[in-house]
Amino acid sequence: MTNKMEIITLSAFVVALVQVVKMATGLNTRYAPLVALLLSFILIYAFSITENVPLTWVGIQNGLIAGLSAVGLWSGVSTTFRK
Repeated sequence: MTNKMEIITLSAFVVALVQVVKMATGLNTRYAPLVALLLSFILIYAFSITENVPLTWVGIQNGLIAGLSAVGLWSGVSTTFRK
């Protein structure tokens, strides 16, 4: 996964998954960044298995970028639309 568009799509998908996890389990919002990072690493690992691509340092960095982007995206949107 080296395409920037794939990382952007993954970060949006992670935001949606974190919201689903929060709604399904009643997760405290302060743990959402940790869940986002964990989910992004899980998805990168699953991608490497399904595509028969070895998990390299670049893949791990892409997972970190996607997770941190998801956290920043969620934080920015929630701050903007806060009542």
